[in-house]
Amino acid sequence: GFTLYQELLDRATKALKAGETPDPERPLDDVADVDLHLAALLPADYVPDVHERLILYKRIAGAGSRETLEEMRVEVVDRFGVLPEAGRNLFRVATIRLDCDALGVRRVDVASDGGKLTFRDQPAIDPGALVDLVQAEPNVYRFDGPNGLRFSATLETAEERMDFVESLLARLAASANNGGATIET
Repeated sequence: GFTLYQELLDRATKALKAGETPDPERPLDDVADVDLHLAALLPADYVPDVHERLILYKRIAGAGSRETLEEMRVEVVDRFGVLPEAGRNLFRVATIRLDCDALGVRRVDVASDGGKLTFRDQPAIDPGALVDLVQAEPNVYRFDGPNGLRFSATLETAEERMDFVESLLARLAASANNGGATIET
């Protein structure tokens, strides 16, 4: 009960600081779903204790900023050694999730042949920027329904997928004209 109260209070405080009205009806787990079809985890041979892994996953999922994620990454490396590839992916996907939340992207699904972004009802992205993107590169981008942007690209490796999504999100953030969406690069 107390944890739920803390989460509700934290969400309301963030909304007020951003000049928004808190929405108590919005689900608590209203965070972006990022599926890049790659291993993004802390392997059992890297963090052997199941309880410790679960605590780390919860902390990573609850990180509210890039700085917090970086501090956690440093802490994990300090405690357990050099991150394996799946662990590096985990922290990078968590950063992408933060960027998606800032822009109003509900879901990212990317596979080897492209993928799709699904936006919330009122994303922090200039709709004109999306139109410009689709018009500038019609062989890559196309609209998919009222809240979707589909893209075609050859993205065979995990690195290519993460790079593509980070670049796309940065482009959308840079072209946002409301000043509310910023992504550090």
